[in-house]
Amino acid sequence: MITRIVLSIAIFVIAWGCSPLPRIKETKLMEIENSQTGLKEGEAVDRGFILGVGDEVRITVWRQDDLNRVLRIDPSGKVFYPLVGDIEAAGLSAEELRRIITEGLSDYIDNPQVNVDITSFRNRKIYVLGEVKKPGILVIQDAMNIMDALLNSGGPTRDADQTKIILIRSHPEQIELRSIDIKSLFKTGDKSQMVALQKDDIIYVPPSFIANVDRFFDHLAKIIDPIVEIERGIVLGDEIERIFTGERGRIVISTEE
Repeated sequence: MITRIVLSIAIFVIAWGCSPLPRIKETKLMEIENSQTGLKEGEAVDRGFILGVGDEVRITVWRQDDLNRVLRIDPSGKVFYPLVGDIEAAGLSAEELRRIITEGLSDYIDNPQVNVDITSFRNRKIYVLGEVKKPGILVIQDAMNIMDALLNSGGPTRDADQTKIILIRSHPEQIELRSIDIKSLFKTGDKSQMVALQKDDIIYVPPSFIANVDRFFDHLAKIIDPIVEIERGIVLGDEIERIFTGERGRIVISTEE
C-alpha cells in the first residue's frame, strides 16, 4: 500500500510545479568527506534558512530609526537599502545579509548595530517520501527543520530507519546528498542532524529491513530519480546507494556544463 502511495506521489510531484533546467553533459563528483556530515573542520554545519524571491525582511539599526526598513526581495533577487544600494539578497541567509548591511553602513556610522529578521516567507515546497505516515509534498511558509517536516508528515512509521534518512538538496550549480541520523540527535544531542530545510529539498525515510537490496534500490531510484531528473537533468541512483550504505556521509555533485 505504501509503495502505491509513494509512486502516486512521485507522479503527482513530477506534474506539479517542477521547473526543468538544461540537461548536463556529465556528472562530476566534487570533493567528498567520508564522515557522517562530510563537513571540513571549522566549516559551518548549516547556514539556516536561505532567502529567496518574495521573502520579506525587517532591518533595524540601533539608534538609527530612519534606517529601519521592511523590504521584500524583488523578482531579480535584490533589495535596495539606503547608503548600501542594491544587494543580491536571494541565496543569502539572514546573517549573511546582516553582515553585508553592517559593512556598508560602517562607512557612515561608527560601529552600526544591525539586526535582520525574516518576517514573511514565499511559498516553497519540499518532498517527504518513504516510511512516513503521510508521504507527499509540504508547502512551508516558515522556517522548518527536518524534524518539523517528519512531524508534519505524520512521523516515521514503525518500519522506518531513522539513522539513514536521505536528504537531497539542489544548489545553483550542484546537488548535495546527505545522510541524516535523527536518533543521534536524541541520544547524543548531535545538533548537526537538525538540518534547516530549503525549497525543493527531498527527504527520503528508508525502511529498517530490506529483504532484497537490489530490488530496494531499483524501487528507490524510481521514486527519487524522476523528481531530480526533471528538476536538474541528473540520475542519482548510484550516489544514493553510496549514501545509504554508509560508504559516504555526504556527496556533492557538480551540475555545471
